[in-house]
Amino acid sequence: MSPIRLSILFALAALLILSSCQFPPPVSKPAEDALLTLYRDDRLRPLVVEYYSQLTGDRSVAVAILETCDNLGVDPSLGFAIAWNESKFDPRAVSYNVTTIDRGLFQLNSKTFPRLDRRTVFDPKSNAQHGLTFYKAAFDRLGTVEKALGYYNSGIGFLSDRALPRSTLNYVKKILADRERMDRDAIAFLYFSHDARLALR
Repeated sequence: MSPIRLSILFALAALLILSSCQFPPPVSKPAEDALLTLYRDDRLRPLVVEYYSQLTGDRSVAVAILETCDNLGVDPSLGFAIAWNESKFDPRAVSYNVTTIDRGLFQLNSKTFPRLDRRTVFDPKSNAQHGLTFYKAAFDRLGTVEKALGYYNSGIGFLSDRALPRSTLNYVKKILADRERMDRDAIAFLYFSHDARLALR
């Protein structure tokens, strides 16, 4: 069996096993993400980029998120799930709160990121870098994806005895479900890709 097909099969098997298991409490560091491993393979990177480009409808958005996930060691489908739930992959998205504004792909809050100018906020690459770096810092401090997402959304993130708002709990649940779906769809896309089959010859 070719190395490419073996890599894709291994990633698919890992995702299927993980999605069917009951887990103990999350550990502080996640295992190496299967899709990040495939993205780092020079032969498969174009196919990974193609899948996420089709998902977002914008290659520049897909590349910005993938490159940032690669640099930070963040699961790509998690990065895309955050961006989808924050802005529907719209780098020009703006949401007005009572006293602040959320802007761009990862909805960077004007209070959290007060020094970012308009050009930086609406540039997909800069926005992804700031948003995912903020998430990664929360993950490194809090230790689980769920807590980091809670902090990203509400600023609470299990840091105190305060209960997370229901909207934040729903946000975390939705992102985790979207990440799982994107992972499955990406592996299926890679496995059945015409380009991948050609590479096996």
